[in-house]
Amino acid sequence: MEVDSSPGKGSTFSVYLPATNEGEKPRHKTPQAKPRSSGKETILLVEDQALLGRVVHTMLEQSGYNVLLAATPAEGLHKAETHAGKIDLLITDVILPGMNGRILAEKMKELRPQLKVLFVSGYAENVVSEDGYLAPGMNFLQKPFTHDSLSGKVREVLDQFWEPL
Repeated sequence: MEVDSSPGKGSTFSVYLPATNEGEKPRHKTPQAKPRSSGKETILLVEDQALLGRVVHTMLEQSGYNVLLAATPAEGLHKAETHAGKIDLLITDVILPGMNGRILAEKMKELRPQLKVLFVSGYAENVVSEDGYLAPGMNFLQKPFTHDSLSGKVREVLDQFWEPL
């Protein structure tokens, strides 16, 4: 390193770094990222925020899932009634316009009793539980979430033997 300073002209700092780090050994290993959980199941996603719905839809598709997207509870119910194939999982926001996610899940389970449910919300789990939207033991993921946390939670819920609701 060189420093050149002249009154009235300023200072110049020159730092010389090696052109390569060849021969140097890494000081620590970079941890390997866990592979994202994936699957082939069909998921019905009910999200009233359009941009978030598209982002989550893309995340789920990148994890291998077939995704049906609905912007309202009514649209979600319609898709559940008219979709010819199996729907394995409902992912719904807890707070939705016109009908909360828990009531939507109950109505969906009347149509498709084997349906598993994952609730998501920007509110903390204790807040939505205290307000009566969720009961203890219900599957919940707080927003914002990462692709990894979403795919991990989806796989966890799909692999559950018993579904509390």
